[in-house]
Amino acid sequence: MGCVYHLDMRSKPLMTFAVLLCCTVGFAGCDSLSFTVPDPNVNYIAFGGSNTNGPSSRDYWDILRESLGEDPIRFANEGQGGESTEDGLGRLQGIIARQTYPNTTTLLLWQGGNDVIDFIGGTDSLLIFSPNSSDYPFAGRLTELLDDTQANLEQQISAAMAEGWEVYVATFFPIREQTSSCDPLPLNILLTPQAINANVYISRLNDRIRQAAENSGATLVDIESRSDEITASGENYFDCNHLSAAGNTIAADEFLKAFETNAAEQ
Repeated sequence: MGCVYHLDMRSKPLMTFAVLLCCTVGFAGCDSLSFTVPDPNVNYIAFGGSNTNGPSSRDYWDILRESLGEDPIRFANEGQGGESTEDGLGRLQGIIARQTYPNTTTLLLWQGGNDVIDFIGGTDSLLIFSPNSSDYPFAGRLTELLDDTQANLEQQISAAMAEGWEVYVATFFPIREQTSSCDPLPLNILLTPQAINANVYISRLNDRIRQAAENSGATLVDIESRSDEITASGENYFDCNHLSAAGNTIAADEFLKAFETNAAEQ
């Protein structure tokens, strides 16, 4: 009989053994073999959405790794584009439960942007309304969304800290307030008034990320504090909502500053 298997593994000898065992002995359940071999080399997990595993030629965490002088095997890229904080919470809990990275010491958490993108897509896909307007029609729904996002982030932080991990949680950068390409929008074009409204959402999200960090005792990496530097040049953006390698260098520098501040305080 044939053997169908799905493996997420880093050990070729063990993978070979598992497949041979499945195909030659014919154990029940071998038609859908799926398991992960723990990676004891990893100390740092970069966790989030497409800002963690994005379209740029270099992600922020890899630049940070280089600045820290760490070997590539010490970092795990656990970025998943399009993921909400709710789904991220479940995925992180699974990583912890399976002890995928048993020697983890540090979690780099950059998530929440997709929650807001999904909300905009379901309420005001053309970004006509500003949450700062007195007649903003989705105020109650936005508050509920941000409550849920903050709660999910706090649960992610708490789950990591319960494992003894040090947690760094990042805010988001603003969109440049000029016409540019932007895939999430229906017409793939972001006009200046739309960018201004989008940045209000980002600011609201960042307020909740700061609160989540404060409530949970995580270290805040306030990338929004570098807004002027990031928005000063289009070269810092891959597209309207992703940083380029140059932009990710700025983000990595803010993470590095947080690392250095923590080290000085210990």
